Amino acid sequence: TLISIVFFVGYDWWFGRKDGRTLGKRALGLRVAMLNDGSVPPSGAALGRAAMLWLPALICCPCLWQIVLIVSILVDKPYKQGLHDKVGKTVVVTA
Repeated sequence: TLISIVFFVGYDWWFGRKDGRTLGKRALGLRVAMLNDGSVPPSGAALGRAAMLWLPALICCPCLWQIVLIVSILVDKPYKQGLHDKVGKTVVVTA
């Protein structure tokens, strides 16, 4: 579990700071952008977002953490930010 989470944090961080698009986001025509100006997230913001997205799965059941993230996205207004987006001060937008 630890190795896979380290991989996912690295994957999300790398593509987040590169152009804001993981392979899945690229396929769906989405990207991660900074909330304040729409730019590609800098390394620190991308790492904070990736860590909040994946690391809590070590503490609790990974399935439960995904449900918490989905609920946080559904109830947030107006930007539909998940907890991981709030940590990184990012938002997911169409590319």
